[in-house]
Amino acid sequence: MAPVLVRRVIFLLPFLTLALLTQHPLTSPYLSALYSSTNEEANIRQADSHAAALEPYFPSDRPADLWGWDNYKHYTESEMRKLAVCITTNTCRENQTTVVIYGHIHAHWAMYEGYGAGEGVWVKSVDDTLRKFGYTILHARDDWRYIWYIYNQIPDLVQYIFAYPHGQGKFDDYRKTEKRPYGIPAWKLFVYNYMPGHKASVVGDHWNVNSESGFARDSIDHLERSWTYLPYTITIPSTPPHIPTNERPPRIWILAKYIRYFYPQSNPAWPLDFFARASLDLQAEFPGFEFTAACKDDRNEQEKEDKPMQLPDGIRVVGVNLKHQEFEREVALSRGMLGIGWPTESPSPHNALSLGVPFLNPYDLNDHPSSKDADRGSWRNSQHHGMMYLDPPYVYHIKRNNYTSFLEGIRQALRTPIEQTQLPWTVRERQEEIVGDFMSTDWKSRAEWILEQRKAGVETQERAGEIFVM
Repeated sequence: MAPVLVRRVIFLLPFLTLALLTQHPLTSPYLSALYSSTNEEANIRQADSHAAALEPYFPSDRPADLWGWDNYKHYTESEMRKLAVCITTNTCRENQTTVVIYGHIHAHWAMYEGYGAGEGVWVKSVDDTLRKFGYTILHARDDWRYIWYIYNQIPDLVQYIFAYPHGQGKFDDYRKTEKRPYGIPAWKLFVYNYMPGHKASVVGDHWNVNSESGFARDSIDHLERSWTYLPYTITIPSTPPHIPTNERPPRIWILAKYIRYFYPQSNPAWPLDFFARASLDLQAEFPGFEFTAACKDDRNEQEKEDKPMQLPDGIRVVGVNLKHQEFEREVALSRGMLGIGWPTESPSPHNALSLGVPFLNPYDLNDHPSSKDADRGSWRNSQHHGMMYLDPPYVYHIKRNNYTSFLEGIRQALRTPIEQTQLPWTVRERQEEIVGDFMSTDWKSRAEWILEQRKAGVETQERAGEIFVM
């Protein structure tokens, strides 16, 4: 015979949304009481005990690969059971009844496939903070039908959906309308897009969530962003040990994971011959100078045969598929990190600064007649917009395809030491403050105001949106 608690939970699961959860979690008298607990640790212990009682009936010891492509569903359904237990037993921790759904493919790759590129770094950093704050996180890959399925089980608890409008299915097919009353309200979707400036929300500018700070003409503190900025964290590493600049070899690390980044389809910043040419020109002043990189040809065999690509002369490859600690060790032995145009907005320049290594950022001017190098607001094709306002010796801005600028930037980086540097908004405490402010914002009220203005013919957003249903 199942224990009483287990029987209660199993019985209540189908009725939670119909009975207890019909009110908003912050206005429901029943749920608001969950936030008044004065003994959070005791609640957590009780919740763990109750969850353990369910183990024989919902075993968690199955091998991860058992679920195949449905691994995210297994995780999400387990989290929903925990939510049902804590609500039934009044043991929810702070924020547990506020639900966030991840519906972005990069989040899925980061959580289940070890994806460690910029999007993965960002997802994991924000995820760490949300979990520290106690929010319930549900995974949905980029499966819009499953997002809709989850949402309609606990509609009043789901407050944030981080996703892109397209994936497996489209948000428009599951969005709340007058004819689709059980659709997902547009104001609950925050378009999770790594690159700053991409806007796809039908509600408003700040429903577009980006990973980088963007550029301000004066300073980052004066930037009024027309999007939501949720930073990732960077820490000052102690491993490998910091090596003073004058004790490092005269070496420049090239930020390039793939050989194709050097070729025209990737819009490279430098002609192929710059590297061998600079190596020769810098030898006299910096004996033993070299460019190093860890990159490979990731194309298929037919592509390699049709269009052979070689690493430019003058670059020494130190490995491929480096683990993060190996990557940091190689960068720490360098006196500069050189961007070649792609990948843009990578976290790697932040990693370099944290190791005491400056970044060399390529840029170009836009086509306006008044554009000039001294006016950074007139730049285009900057590899890292979030670092455009930083000056030497931390960041050297080098004009694309200009050999004189290329050589001088490298020379200055080789000569000039910097300390290990962490930009203020990547510090854990500041990042947590930014994420906390975002999570505590009354987005529903903001959306209602935007909608009211829009219906009156007044567009308040930089990117004009649509009429949506609350």
